[in-house]
Amino acid sequence: MQSGKPASLLFLGVLNVRSETGVKQSTISTLILGIFFLIAVLLGGSILYMNSSLDAEHTAEKRRTEFKQLGNDLADASDYLTEEARKYAVTKDIAHLNKYREEINVTKTRDNIPYAGSSFQSVSECFLKSGSAFVYSDIFACGRAKGGERFKFKEYRNCSKVYYQGDLIYLDHQVLVPGCQDLEGIGNTWSAKKIRPRRTS
Repeated sequence: MQSGKPASLLFLGVLNVRSETGVKQSTISTLILGIFFLIAVLLGGSILYMNSSLDAEHTAEKRRTEFKQLGNDLADASDYLTEEARKYAVTKDIAHLNKYREEINVTKTRDNIPYAGSSFQSVSECFLKSGSAFVYSDIFACGRAKGGERFKFKEYRNCSKVYYQGDLIYLDHQVLVPGCQDLEGIGNTWSAKKIRPRRTS
């Protein structure tokens, strides 16, 4: 009888050890599963962030290339007009004047179309002497319409001043801000309090 007690106590002790070991293993398994889930979430987030960063870098590089090409085109056109005007002034050859007019009226390499998010500011001044004449034209585009960019620019400010013998006789200050104006219609009204005027002098 006395030898049976230690056996029963040993059996109960083994059960307790096994049950405690079982609880610990389930806790560890749950913890490991949670860690794996967290790693998977972080890995997925990293992949999404990397993809968005690559897309943003690709877009920035594309725009940089477009701006560089635009700048080169404008510079080339300006040099071309200057050269043709100089040649006509020196040689009086009408061919150079025709090339100049063709670039201004037909080719129009210097025409600039506002792109999404851009800001355009320009001030033009013309000083006339007695007996002189002034002819001016300006064409404005809503943006790269074929690409869905209709009035997507940030702002457009164009100021033109004409002086005759030192006196200001004509002033045109055009301000277009799509965020404050409905530019799709005719005779639109806009909120002047949202636009801070800028000095053009």
